[in-house]
Parts: sequence; structure tokens; C-alpha cells
Amino acid sequence: SERSVTIHRLIVASENTIDDVLRVAMEWMPLDADNVATAIHKVAKLRRTQDLSYEMVTGDPRWSRLIDEVMHNGTAFIWP
Repeated sequence: SERSVTIHRLIVASENTIDDVLRVAMEWMPLDADNVATAIHKVAKLRRTQDLSYEMVTGDPRWSRLIDEVMHNGTAFIWP
């Protein structure tokens, strides 16, 4: 959908910080499974490249909300 493509582009923008990705994810909830996975991947990649501690991410309530979306969309992550 056009909404999904817009969200994807906002999540993967090269200038994004972890804060940006989590802000976009919260502003556009609910996310489809593709964008949930993309947001989680982008946060993980940024955490690694910025050499931030795992706790810096997991302590953010927006991260917890994003993980809740995985549970909400859980069946979308199961291969047929």
C-alpha cells in the first residue's frame, strides 16, 4: 500500500538515528509486519554501527512497543 511504502521510506532514511526510527514507528502505528521487521533491523544495525549498549535500546519504552507489534503481527512472521 502507499502508506506502507511511505513508512518504509521514513524508517530506512540514511540520516536516521535510533531515536528517529523509533519516533517514526510510534507515529505510524500500527505497522504491517514488513515495516515492523524493517524498523527492528534498522535499530539493530544503528545500535551496532554506533557501538551503543544493548540496554540503551531495550530500556526505551518505544522499543518495547515495537516488540509488542511483533506479537500482534506474529502470524505474519511464520513461513507458510
